[in-house]
Amino acid sequence: MMTIGKNAMYFDDYVLAIQYFNLIINSKPYLYEPYFYRGLAKFYLEDYIGAEADCTKSIDKGPFFPSSYQVRGLARLNMGKYELATEDYTKSASFEPNNRSVLHNLAICHIKLENWHAADSIADGMIKKWPKNAENYCLKANIKLENKDSVTAEELIDKALQLASHNLQAISIKSTLRMAKEDYNGAEQYLDKAINIKPRYAGYYINRGLCRYQQNNYRGAMSDYNTAIELDSTNFIARYNRGLLRANVGENNLAINDFNYIISIDPDDIMAIFNRATLLDETGDYRGAIRDYTTVINEYPKFLLGYQKRAEARRKIGDTKGALADEEHVLKEQIAYQYGYSTNTNQQKNKARKKSKVNLDEYKSPIIEDEESNQPTYKNEYRGKVQNIRTSLKPQDIFTLTYYENSNKIQVYNTYNTEISNANSSKTLPHKLLMNNHAINLNDQKFSEHINHIAYLQSKTDLTPNEAFSIALEYMLVNEFEKAMEMFDASIAENIYPSLSYFGKGVAHYKHAEAYAYIASPGNQKDATTNNSIKAYHYREAIKNFEKAISQNPDFAEAYYNKGATEMALSDYGTAIKDYDTAIKLNPDFAEAYYNKGIILIQQGKTPEAITNLSRAGELGLYSAYSIIKKHQKQNQ
Repeated sequence: MMTIGKNAMYFDDYVLAIQYFNLIINSKPYLYEPYFYRGLAKFYLEDYIGAEADCTKSIDKGPFFPSSYQVRGLARLNMGKYELATEDYTKSASFEPNNRSVLHNLAICHIKLENWHAADSIADGMIKKWPKNAENYCLKANIKLENKDSVTAEELIDKALQLASHNLQAISIKSTLRMAKEDYNGAEQYLDKAINIKPRYAGYYINRGLCRYQQNNYRGAMSDYNTAIELDSTNFIARYNRGLLRANVGENNLAINDFNYIISIDPDDIMAIFNRATLLDETGDYRGAIRDYTTVINEYPKFLLGYQKRAEARRKIGDTKGALADEEHVLKEQIAYQYGYSTNTNQQKNKARKKSKVNLDEYKSPIIEDEESNQPTYKNEYRGKVQNIRTSLKPQDIFTLTYYENSNKIQVYNTYNTEISNANSSKTLPHKLLMNNHAINLNDQKFSEHINHIAYLQSKTDLTPNEAFSIALEYMLVNEFEKAMEMFDASIAENIYPSLSYFGKGVAHYKHAEAYAYIASPGNQKDATTNNSIKAYHYREAIKNFEKAISQNPDFAEAYYNKGATEMALSDYGTAIKDYDTAIKLNPDFAEAYYNKGIILIQQGKTPEAITNLSRAGELGLYSAYSIIKKHQKQNQ
């Protein structure tokens, strides 16, 4: 089993690997290795909290295994826990004093903590031990750059390039140093080399585009920005700089498209909004320009150019009164500046712009890629590819009664329900009854089979209680929710599978409510209000039926889960969390309950607690949790 898990790791299938390591941990919880490998898998899924926890368990069970300290150190570095990471790497170095990666990462920890002497000492020691290793000189150069000693840093980089002329980190740092000295031609030559070595990294094209722009090579700069966007379609800097360049060469409408894209991703980007305002002004969309100028002015009430531009646009649409008000404001502020009563504050103080600080005086200046590979980063000798699947904050669906297997081949939900077992033992249903939350879309053949079975049963003179229950299930599968409710009522009256019948009726109400999300007419507020009222009614009825199912079967974990999901739909988050906690208490492996609880906690701003729950959901097979962890873990740092 361990070998199979490691093989899955080798092929980057971390979710599957976790499932195998779970099996080993459940059967042999005293072993340290499965905890380590599960932690490593979580690390590659960017679940750093989960990786830290598993490596801690591995260390508790096997304190002399250096890799556990190393992976935990990597996780802590990514979470910004630099002091704890320092402890891990110090411990690991005591086991492996000649491990370059460990020493490198220990130096990075000291850099992050601004322990310059300690970082410098480690770098010097590495250079002494391995004088022909170029990366050691790059490490020391980064320490010098952090201390604003660019002269010594460049000398160290030159030494690194003498040892390894194709060392990517050294080439990248050298290009940055040349750009800082405004030697754009020299920087471009080094970026050419970097691109030859790593042709699919957008940042190099962005910086080379800037170098070309500064040398008036607009065609070359445009080509680089286009390539960067092809490699990374959501790259903010490439879009922003291309927008500026397009505006500079008179392609105003195309420039507006770029700024529209940026603003759609980040509606609060003031620099992009102001640039779009000037372009809309130039292309004759004065009302659009006024809207954007107003947004900027509201954020920066001291930005006089914004008032001047808005006044001009207002005059163009005949708003003389508004234009005069703006011009009067500018005149008063200019007098106040002259006599020292006011200060120009075009720079925002408490709000950071992506990749660089906001300074509206520099709205036409292109920006440089900040997150380059030449920055001091940790060494990661473990292979693997992070899974980057975009996932919205949509909760997992409710559980329902079905004849169809779980479509998720990794996560297998194990549950036992006495009434389901009895129903299957009775041999009165056409197929084996199951319970899961992975509904399938019926094809024409399957749909016809269910309709025909309903017709066959209803053709009988007297329906047995089992047949009424069977018809209710069939109606559920073909989405005839109101008829399903009627047949569940019939089975309830006969006291046949009472908890399942209430449960099924609750699901029918929930699904009926969900269907109304697609009915409301967006142009008719009255219709929308009516439909919202109907939705709320069915949600409340669903909760009542789930509660009745629980009264019949107090250990019905899925009924608690469905009740929690319905309460989420009604924004009753506190009660929903209580129900999810009960479901988890009844079934500690209830991945969906952990997942949905994590979603609520994120919405409440309780990110660390949310990630703990999402980590458990991912560990149990809901791999979409890792995408959410990745996104919100970074936002919380």
